[in-house]
Formats: sequence, structure tokens, C-alpha cells
Amino acid sequence: MRLAVGDSVLEEERHSSSAKAARPSCYASHRSAAPEPPVRRPANPLTPGSASTGRSVVTLGGQYGTVAIMLVFGAVLYAIIMLLNRLMRPSVPSPLKLSTYECGVEAVGSGWSQMNIRYYVFAFLFVIFDVEAIFLFPWAVIFDDLGPTTTPSALYALVAMFLFIGTLLEGLAYAWRKGVLRWD
Repeated sequence: MRLAVGDSVLEEERHSSSAKAARPSCYASHRSAAPEPPVRRPANPLTPGSASTGRSVVTLGGQYGTVAIMLVFGAVLYAIIMLLNRLMRPSVPSPLKLSTYECGVEAVGSGWSQMNIRYYVFAFLFVIFDVEAIFLFPWAVIFDDLGPTTTPSALYALVAMFLFIGTLLEGLAYAWRKGVLRWD
């Protein structure tokens, strides 16, 4: 039986009376009348799972070592796959392969054309309001569970949501005033 005492481990051996009775009589002459003192050994505090703490020691290398090994393994695997791909693929370059291909039609003119910024702004506004609308669903789900005694209270959650919706409406009004929503 091991007992933890301070920074050392105390080992004590106990025998039941039935185990003593099962021993041959030749062992009786070698036993002393006084009980054996317990054996004390200092515990190593750096040993994982030491008896004095009951917890394993976690090092920085142990925490991030696995991640580093996986990153190195992934990089090596990627390099091997790319090398095998380069060695095994057929390579037959031709001018036809290097020409621009667009839906089976011969490319005419430059590939650069200027787009109107309105398309990007409209798409950006859609993404903003779409993402903001997603935040309304979790609020609606937990609002029913809120009461006057919960933290936050239902009134606080309601005021916070009206401020949130007010900010969205303010952004929509700004975009409307700037004419971003007009599609001419």
C-alpha cells in the first residue's frame, strides 16, 4: 500500500492474518518481534503522475509538440505528393494549350475590364445584412427562457436587440441616402 506524505512516498506492507498463517513455519525464525519501519523514498516532483501531486506535469513541448509533428508530417506528405505528381504526369506543351480559353469562344480584346463599384457595394451590403440577420435567431431562441430574475434580464436583452436593429437600420438609411440601393 502506498501513502503520500508531503514530498515523499511512504510504503507500508500489510499482511492479513490468513496470509501469515499460510506461510511455512521455516519463515517464523527469520521474523523479528518488532514491526519493520516504513521505507521512505523521496518523490521526484518532475515525474509525470507523481504520488505527491496526483497530476501529470505538462510541458510546453508536450502541449504543442503534437501539433508541430502533425504540421511537419503534413508538409512532408504534401511535398511527396507534389513530387510524385510532377514525375508521373505527362508533359506535352503546345501554343494551343497556352492560349486563353473561355467557354469555347475565341477570346477577343483585353482580359481587363473595369467593373462598376456598385456591384461590390451591393454584394457587401447583402452579406452584412444577411450575417446580421443570422444573429437574430439565437437571440429569439433564448429570449423566451429569460425572466426578470435571470442574468441578463429579458428587458435588458430586448433593449440590446432594439439597439442592434437600430444600428442596422441606421446603416440601411445611410446606404439609401447615398443612392447605393438605386440600380440605374
